[in-house]
Amino acid sequence: MFKKYIKESYIQFSEESGEIVVDKLFVDALQRGLKLGYELLKIALDHARTLNLNLSLYAESDEPDSISNDKLVEYYSDFGFESDSDCDQLMTYFI
Repeated sequence: MFKKYIKESYIQFSEESGEIVVDKLFVDALQRGLKLGYELLKIALDHARTLNLNLSLYAESDEPDSISNDKLVEYYSDFGFESDSDCDQLMTYFI
C-alpha cells in the first residue's frame, strides 16, 4: 500500500487484481479548490503507468454534505476516469 501526502491532503492506493486501486483520496478542507485532488490522482496515475496497470476507484463521498457521489463521478470523469456500465461509481482510468 502506498500513501502520498501534499501537506495535510493525501492519496492512498494499492495494487490489487492486476490494477492500481485508489483506496482513499482526502483533500483537507483548508486546501480545497487548489486542484490538489488532481495532483494526488496524478501521483497514483504515474505509478499505474509505470507498472502498465489501469487505475480504478469507487467514487463514494465520506462527506455527502460537502460533495455528493454524483459530483464525485463528474470530478473523476473530468480527470479521465470512465464509469463501469453497471455502476457509475465504479470507475477506471484505462492505461
